Amino acid sequence: MAGLLRRRTGCPRSLPGAAAGGGKLNAFGWKAKWYLQDTLEEAGIEYRKGRLPPRPFVEVDGMLYTGQTPQSADALAARILADFSREHARDARAVRLVAQAGGAAGM
Repeated sequence: MAGLLRRRTGCPRSLPGAAAGGGKLNAFGWKAKWYLQDTLEEAGIEYRKGRLPPRPFVEVDGMLYTGQTPQSADALAARILADFSREHARDARAVRLVAQAGGAAGM
């Protein structure tokens, strides 16, 4: 489960964890002594999750990427690849611009 932590500092952080609703829908959910979602919410922390536990859900916070369930693996991998491909393209353009500027300055 991907949860968004927003502490009093206002600094968001994401982390994997189990949702209370997903655990309660699970046949073995009754065995859990506590759910991360409940604990975070009791502490006053904002918690985000997918609408349906078995559906893919991806949360991104800076360079931290998390997926809610094993069904999130494909969506998570696709998001990481897309984001890093964009970052690589941006870096490559910057290198070309610097090289062009250096070449123009040397004329």
